[in-house]
Amino acid sequence: MLKLFSLAIVTIHVRLVFSYVATETSIELDAPDKPIMLMFRDPAPHAKKLMGVHWLGWQKIQLEYKEFEDWENGLVGNVECDQQHKDDAGSRFCRNQGNKSMPFVMYGKGDDLKHLKQYPGPLNYIDLLRFADNNIGPICGPRRLDLCKGKKRGKWEEILQKSEAELKKILDDKDKQIKRLRGKKQVQMKKWQKDYGKRLEREDKLVDKLQGEISELVVEWETEIHKLHIGMAPYVRALEFKTGEEWKSKAPKSEL
Repeated sequence: MLKLFSLAIVTIHVRLVFSYVATETSIELDAPDKPIMLMFRDPAPHAKKLMGVHWLGWQKIQLEYKEFEDWENGLVGNVECDQQHKDDAGSRFCRNQGNKSMPFVMYGKGDDLKHLKQYPGPLNYIDLLRFADNNIGPICGPRRLDLCKGKKRGKWEEILQKSEAELKKILDDKDKQIKRLRGKKQVQMKKWQKDYGKRLEREDKLVDKLQGEISELVVEWETEIHKLHIGMAPYVRALEFKTGEEWKSKAPKSEL
């Protein structure tokens, strides 16, 4: 039987890892009708660096579902596809999902792991949270204030008092911030190409170094943008609750 182990970091043969659960109790995925959502990722250092951008939002989604006892409203976790342990159950589970570029997200039922479906949307926090709330299980928010506790409920009540126009203004301002960040990135990338083009012609050994530095910059920019997405999410959810329509960002999409 395939199990998900609830240790944050552990060396085990079945490498399906849940973060933020500090017990050693395994979670068996044979519970009838338990909805699950799993992010498959490469644990190699270079991949984790890029994954860190998406990880910011994914961790917050995990925490939303962890609030419910025994993952009652749905189970959200991570699958580490470790290429160093190709014969273990976790790696075979990864390969069974087909030839997909990591990270990717699958969802379905815990008692039917052979028929998981691929999450069809982008990996930003807003889209992932919207999908989980609609397909995995309800969480604290405009649709279910009864699931909100303490200060969380007060915060939601405050946001929901805002008019549609006020919510749209907040989101438009955040969108403009994202557009400015992406514009700065494009300018800096062009400058980078101009400054280093001639040097690369003379020094082949610089190629790997420069590619690494560019990768670091992209991760830095995208991390800042993902933080803005996380801050926007409550206002997006409130606006969608009021209008019944899905909010669409006007900002350029992530390149990761």
